[in-house]
Amino acid sequence: MALRTIRIMGDEVLTKTCREVTKVTPRISNLIDDMLETMYDACGVGLAAPQVGVLRRIVVIDVGEGPIVMINPVILETAGSQTGDEGCLSLPGKAGQVTRPNYVKARAFDENLEEFLMVALLIAMTVIMGIQVFARYALGASLSWSEELTRYLFIWSGFISVSYCTKKCISIKIEQFVAMFPRRGKALFKVVNHTIELALFLYLIPYAVLYLKSAFESGQVSPACQIPMYYIQAAPLFSFVLVAFRIVQRWIIEFKIVIRKDEEKEEK
Repeated sequence: MALRTIRIMGDEVLTKTCREVTKVTPRISNLIDDMLETMYDACGVGLAAPQVGVLRRIVVIDVGEGPIVMINPVILETAGSQTGDEGCLSLPGKAGQVTRPNYVKARAFDENLEEFLMVALLIAMTVIMGIQVFARYALGASLSWSEELTRYLFIWSGFISVSYCTKKCISIKIEQFVAMFPRRGKALFKVVNHTIELALFLYLIPYAVLYLKSAFESGQVSPACQIPMYYIQAAPLFSFVLVAFRIVQRWIIEFKIVIRKDEEKEEK
C-alpha cells in the first residue's frame, strides 16, 4: 500500500465523469488498498477514486465499523433526512451544515474473496438439491450423493462465513462503552480486541492442522461420494488461517490510527 495525493477543490479531475470498473484487476486492488491507506492517514471516513486522481467509480468508507469498498455504486433507495457538520478531504480545513438522507440503500460490487466463495457454494447447493428434487419427483429415482455433498458444501460455507464476519466486523458486540471514546481511543480498544482475537485463532490453527493430518493418515472417504474426508476436514484450517489474515489487516489499520501524531478532526 502507498499514500496517494488527495486532490483539492479546483483540480480539474474532480469535475470529470468517472469510468465504470469492468474487471477487478490487480491494479484496481492496489488502488483500493492505497485509497484506504490514504483515507486513514488523512483522518477521513470516506474517499472516492477521483479524489486521488483516478477516474474510476470506486469509493471506500469506514465510519468505525470496518472498511467498506464499493465498486460502481448505484443508489437504489433513500428515506428521511439528517443535517449535521460535515467536511471533505478535498476541502481541507473547511466544514459546513449538510443535509443528507437518513437511510440509503445502494448496490455495488466489491473485491472480496469470501463473498465470491459463499455465493458459489450457495449456488452449488441450490443446484444439487434442485437436481435431487427433480430426480425424486419427476424420474422416481433418488440420488444417493446429493444430500451428502450438500452437507459438505454447507460445512465449508459455514467456516468461510467466520472470515467474512471478521472482515466486515459484523460479529455480535456491545459498543456503547467504546462509542464514548474519540477515534483514536476506539482504535486503541480495537487493537487490543484484535490482538486477543488473533491469539485465539493462532492457538486454534495447530489443532486444525492436527485434525487435517489425522484425516490424511486415516484414508477415510465419504460413504456415498467416496470423497477423501481431508477435503472436508481442511475447512477449519482454511478458515482459521484466513480469519487470522483478516484480523492482521484490521489490526494494522487500527494501529496506524493509534500511533498517528496529529489529532485532526474526522473528515469525509
